[in-house]
Amino acid sequence: MFPHALQPLFTHSEVSPRILGGADLMLQGVIAPEGGLGDWEADDKRCVSVPGNPYGFGVGSMAVSSASLAKTGLKGRGLKLLHHYPDRRVRLALGGWRVARGWRGKAARLTARVVQLTRRCAAARAQPVGHGRQVRA
Repeated sequence: MFPHALQPLFTHSEVSPRILGGADLMLQGVIAPEGGLGDWEADDKRCVSVPGNPYGFGVGSMAVSSASLAKTGLKGRGLKLLHHYPDRRVRLALGGWRVARGWRGKAARLTARVVQLTRRCAAARAQPVGHGRQVRA
């Protein structure tokens, strides 16, 4: 909804599962843009995102200032994670909201369909290629 409310820290897509699991963002996993990371103080709020996605999937406070980063380099903890999607706060918030009549059933059907398609794709990837199986390009 507000993708530019916080200045982002970009990380590699391989790091995002760790963040979604609740881990803090280490500075070694930060992608420095061409213009640099900018200036900030310790405890400033930033969001975590991956390149190409304007929406952050985690919010935290900086563990170090940009001035101390110049001395130490990109090493150590960079962002103390406060909230990530979908963490317990999101689940509590969604469970606590009153949902309009009829929407809950549609959401459940949509969720079930997504789970079904995800399982089908995972099963297709697990099967070896060949042995009569057609592979579509």
